Amino acid sequence: MNNVTEWGDLAPLKPLTPFPTKTASLLQTQQVHNDFVGGMAIDEQCLYTSSEDGSLRVWDRKTLKRHAVLKQGSMPINFIALSPNGAYLATADDNNEVHIYQRQDDQSFVILHTLRGHTGYVSKLAFAQHKLVSASKDGTLKVWNYQTGKLLDTLTGHSDWVYALATSPDGRFAISSALNSSLKVWDLERGILLDNLLEGSHLMYVLGMSIGGENDTAKGNKEAPNDIIWIEKKNIVVTLAKDIVAWDATTWEVLWHTDTSNRNKIKRVRFVERYNMLITAGDKVEGWNLTTGEQMFSSVGHEGKELYSCEVWNEEVLYTGDKNGQVRAWSIDTLLNQPEPIQHISYVHYLFHEPTSKRIATTAYDGSLIVYDENACPLKQVALPDAFGSKILGNLQQQPHKIWVSTSGKLHKVDLAEARIAETFQLDNKLVEIDELIPLSDTKVLGVNLSYLPRLIDLEKQQITVFEMPYTLTHHYAMGTYYLCTSYPTKPLDNKKSDHKSLHKPRYKKMKGLQENRSTEKSSPFVVMHPSKIGEIEEFWLPDYVELTPKHDKVYPMLAYPISEKVVAVLYSTSDLGIWDIEAKRLIVILPSQDEYYAIVCVFAGKIFRVGKAGLLQVINARSLQEEESVQLGNNIASCYLDKERGWLHYVENKKTWKAIDLKTLKPCFEISWEFEIFRFLAYQNKMFVGTHQGRTFAFELPAS
Repeated sequence: MNNVTEWGDLAPLKPLTPFPTKTASLLQTQQVHNDFVGGMAIDEQCLYTSSEDGSLRVWDRKTLKRHAVLKQGSMPINFIALSPNGAYLATADDNNEVHIYQRQDDQSFVILHTLRGHTGYVSKLAFAQHKLVSASKDGTLKVWNYQTGKLLDTLTGHSDWVYALATSPDGRFAISSALNSSLKVWDLERGILLDNLLEGSHLMYVLGMSIGGENDTAKGNKEAPNDIIWIEKKNIVVTLAKDIVAWDATTWEVLWHTDTSNRNKIKRVRFVERYNMLITAGDKVEGWNLTTGEQMFSSVGHEGKELYSCEVWNEEVLYTGDKNGQVRAWSIDTLLNQPEPIQHISYVHYLFHEPTSKRIATTAYDGSLIVYDENACPLKQVALPDAFGSKILGNLQQQPHKIWVSTSGKLHKVDLAEARIAETFQLDNKLVEIDELIPLSDTKVLGVNLSYLPRLIDLEKQQITVFEMPYTLTHHYAMGTYYLCTSYPTKPLDNKKSDHKSLHKPRYKKMKGLQENRSTEKSSPFVVMHPSKIGEIEEFWLPDYVELTPKHDKVYPMLAYPISEKVVAVLYSTSDLGIWDIEAKRLIVILPSQDEYYAIVCVFAGKIFRVGKAGLLQVINARSLQEEESVQLGNNIASCYLDKERGWLHYVENKKTWKAIDLKTLKPCFEISWEFEIFRFLAYQNKMFVGTHQGRTFAFELPAS
C-alpha cells in the first residue's frame, strides 16, 4: 500500500512508510497445520510435514499445494525423517512409537512397521545407512533395522530426556544430548559409548516444566542443545541452543563458540555447502559461516513466531515451519545477498519520539531498540545487553538526543542521534526492571516497578536509595508542580531483610503519610508526590463506605487523569471511576462501571470520555459529573489513543481495524482495515506513528488540525 486511494475515501491519511507485504526472499506461504510444524522432510517432488495436531501431510514442493494426508490423529507427531535413498519415511510420536512408511511405485507411502519399545515420548530420529536411531524421553536411544522392524540395540547412559540427535553420514556413529546438557558420542556398529563429552547437570521438573539443566562448565553450549548436525565432508559436528558450538568430530575439541543472543533456543539447523553456511531456525532465520561462526545474514522469518522446523532443497530454497502451523519458502541466495527490513521479532511494546534528534525509538520483547527517522524508516537496530524485555522511560531535561531505556537490573542512556548506548547505569538489584522514571531534578529520578520498592536514583553520583513502603508504585502523571502516582497492593519483593547486592548499600527512609492501619494485601491508594519533598507522600485511600463493583479480589488505582488543578479522575481495577478533590482530600463521587474492562479513560475539553472493551463511548460532563451522551464505537476494542491536538480518539477494533472519532462532534473520521495488528499509537505534530504486533512501525501524515 503506497498511496491514499487504496485506503478508501474516508481516510484522510497519507502513508509515509513503505508497506512491505512480501520481502524479496519470500517465495511461498502456506497454512499446513493447526499447530506447530515439528517435523519436516523433503524430496524431489514433495515436502512432508508433521505437527502437534497429530497429522502427517504431503505437499507439492513448488506450489505448497496439498497432495495427501498420510496420517490424521490426535497424538502429536514430533519429528519425521527420510531415509538417504528416499524410499522410507519415519515418524516419531507422543505415543512412544516410531512408524515406518515405505514408498510405492506410484510414489505414495504406505505404513510398513510400527516400532515399539520406548517408554517415553520419541523426540528425534536419524537414519544411519541401513539403521534408524530414535531418541526418547525415557533417556535411551534405540537402534533399529527399519526395513525389517527389528530392534538391534538399546543405548543407555543418559539420565534424562534425550532431545537432540545426529548420526554420521557414513552410519557408524551418533551424537546425542539430553535436557540436563549431557552430550555423548556412540559407536553404532558396536553399540557402545565412545565419548562422554559433557556430564549432565542437576535437572528437576515443576508442573511439567524443567528447571535447571544449564551447563556451567566452560565447554559446550550453555544450555541443553535443541538440535545437532554432523557434517562429514568438513569433519565438524555443530550443537545448537541459544548459542552455537562447532566441534572437531575427531578430537572433539571446540572449534568456535558463538552466542546468538536469541530469545528462544534455535530449534533446527541445516547446512548449505555452496556457501559453507549453517542456516538456523528459532525466533529468526539466520545464516552462520561454518568455519568461523560469523553471522552471514539475519531475517525476521515469520515476524518472530517461533520456528520449529526447516529444510533445504538443492541448496536453493529454504522451507521453515512455525508454531502456528504455517510454512514459508525462501530464496537462500536472496536471503544471503539482499538486506532484510529492520524490524522487531515481537510486538512493538514502547513507541517514543525524541524531538531534538527528530528520531523515533521502539522496543519490544526481543532485547533490542530500533531507531527510526521522522517518517518511521528504520535506521539502526541497537542490541540491549542481556535483555529479554525493555522499556523506554523517556528523556530528561538538558539531555538532547538522549533517552533512557530499562532492562533487568540496568538503565541505559541511548543516544538516538548516533544510535548507540552512551551509558549504562547498574541498579542495586539485577532483578529490578524499572517501569517508569519520575524526574525530580536534572540528575535525580525516582524509579518505580510493579513488584519492587521505589528507588531514588542519583544518576550523577550513581547512588541509590530504596524507600520502604507496604505497597509498590506503578504509574505517574504530572499535575502542575507535583505528581499523581498509582500503586499496587502487594508485599514488595525487596524489603529491609532483602540481600541487596549492589555497589552502594541501600538506605531506607520511612515515607511520611503511610496509614499503618490500612491493609495493603487487597487495596492500595493513589498518592500525591512533590519532587522537592520526595520522602513525603499524601495517600488517598477509598473510604470504607464505598461500595464497588465486586469484580476483583484486589482494589487498586490503575490510572489517574487530572480534570482541573485540584480534581482528579482515578480508574480503579474494578473499572469504577473515582472523582477526587485532592485539595480538600475527599472523594466526590464514584461513577460505577458499565463494562468489564476500559480501554481508555481520558479528559478532553471539559469532558470525561471512557471507552469499554464492548465499544461503548461514554461522555461525562467534568463539572456536573453527569453523563451527556454515549456512542457505540464497535466491538472488541483493544487499544485507544487520544490525539489532543486534533481532538481525535483513535481506537482498534478486532485488532486490525483502525478507526478514529472526533470527540468534539462524535462523528467518525476514518476507518482502515489492514493486514497488521495494531498495538501502539503515537501522534506528533502532523504525523501518527503506529506500532504493530508484527514488530513493524509505520508513519502517516495527518490533516492539519
